[in-house]
Amino acid sequence: MKKHSFQYKYFYFHLKCKSYSTNKMIVLMIFAMTRTTDSGTHSLWFFRVTSSENTHLPDHIDVTMLDDIPFTYFDSRMPQPLLQVDWIKKSMGQEFWDQQMWYILKNHNRFKWNLNLILKHFNHSGLHIYQSVGGCEADHYGNRKSFLYHGYDGKDFISFDVNTLSWTAAVPGAIFYKRKQEADSQNQEVERHYYRNICYNWLEKLIEQGSKIIEQKAVPKVMVFHRKSLNPVRTDIICHVTGFYPPDIEVNWVRDGESQVQEGVWSGEVLPNGDRTYQQRKMLTVTAEDEIKNSYSCQVHHASLNGTLNVKWDCPTQSRHHLIACVMVGFVVVGVFIWWIFFRRRQCQRSPQDEAAG
Repeated sequence: MKKHSFQYKYFYFHLKCKSYSTNKMIVLMIFAMTRTTDSGTHSLWFFRVTSSENTHLPDHIDVTMLDDIPFTYFDSRMPQPLLQVDWIKKSMGQEFWDQQMWYILKNHNRFKWNLNLILKHFNHSGLHIYQSVGGCEADHYGNRKSFLYHGYDGKDFISFDVNTLSWTAAVPGAIFYKRKQEADSQNQEVERHYYRNICYNWLEKLIEQGSKIIEQKAVPKVMVFHRKSLNPVRTDIICHVTGFYPPDIEVNWVRDGESQVQEGVWSGEVLPNGDRTYQQRKMLTVTAEDEIKNSYSCQVHHASLNGTLNVKWDCPTQSRHHLIACVMVGFVVVGVFIWWIFFRRRQCQRSPQDEAAG
């Protein structure tokens, strides 16, 4: 359950941040997806957040996602959920959407009940937040996995084991909640049926109907630039790769077109752009001596590319040295030319007597 705990912390922090919008929260959910889903895996999952007090956001938000595509949205200010992707609406039919709405609205009521139960048990007041992430995954080899995790105030709280139909308390304070959930046999059966059957059936149909859209590729754009490092005798070279899809990518710094550079390299997260493409930065810090002695290029491997994409860094130090060398060569050429003109003029000005005397 540790791999999901960072999501709870981010959501908890940003719900308390008054400048945070629903759109930014959805981008954060996409970021969470890229952190927890393995390459070559398709997933159908939801994020739910419920708060005990009114904030700048609705007190309940529910988003369902196919891979990194948010396709349903619902919050407590809406009369019913919204299906946001046209091809899903056309290809899956009304029965699918009716089932989706039933689960979304059921969980809205269930989550409010869950949060009130916890607040009463702990005698909590003020702003508290209950969060959940759940769904199912399938890879190209036929491996399948379903999951359901709950968090409270930014920390792991409890999880549901689909195989044993049991709940596991992440903290001692969640044991009472575990017993409550396991005593509710009707809800246990609903959870079992969804995570063992319905979720996988929906995922398979969605992948089949939307394979062209889901598996489309976008070619990365690469920009290489530099800036002065915090250390005054060093330079940071930055490779900014953006606009690519799928999110799996390999970015490396290469020295002199041959060896990969490991030392002095910082790698940023793969982040969503908000338009279903992604970006990543990789930074290399070099000394002034390295700038002169070596050449560096950013090397990118991605599923959308036929081969390797290499973008060379234009070193300003080497450029200055080349410029100085060119200027010096220019001075020499101009000097020789002036001397030649001067010599020719002297030859032409010599008198016949001078030539005879010669």
